[in-house]
Amino acid sequence: MGLLSMFAKAGVAKRVVDEARKPENQQKVKDMVAKVRGQGGQGGQGGQGSQGSQGSQGGKGSQGGGSSR
Repeated sequence: MGLLSMFAKAGVAKRVVDEARKPENQQKVKDMVAKVRGQGGQGGQGGQGSQGSQGSQGGKGSQGGGSSR
C-alpha cells in the first residue's frame, strides 16, 4: 500500500515539474509571486529592511565579540 502511495506522489511531483518548465507557466508563476509581494506593500519593503538589519546585526555581533576579548 505504501509503495503505491509513493508512486502516486512521484507521479504528481513529475507532473508539477514538467508543467513548471513550460514558459507560459513560468510567466504565470512570476506574475503570482509579484502579486503576492505587491499585496504586502510593507512586506516587500520589510524584506529589504530585514536584509539590512541582518547585516547590521551581524556587524554588532562581530563587534561585540571583538570588544569582549
